[in-house]
Amino acid sequence: MTSLYFSCISPMGKYHEFGYGGPDMEACFETLTKMANRGWRLKNIVLSESDGSHILLPAKAFGGASLMEPLKALQQEWEQILFQV
Repeated sequence: MTSLYFSCISPMGKYHEFGYGGPDMEACFETLTKMANRGWRLKNIVLSESDGSHILLPAKAFGGASLMEPLKALQQEWEQILFQV
């Protein structure tokens, strides 16, 4: 499981802090993208993996464009490189 902890400003201008748990990193990224599309301004974002590692993510990376396709393409490229014989 992957967790996000983030602060943001609502479309109404109010400050909020949230935690969200998703099955994987891609699902968490998609949630942030959907929030940005709905007018939420993301501020501080921390990604927490099940192994205990934490990564501070740049809020500007979630400007409303879905990251699912680029992440899938990147995964396919790495798999192709790693599994070449």
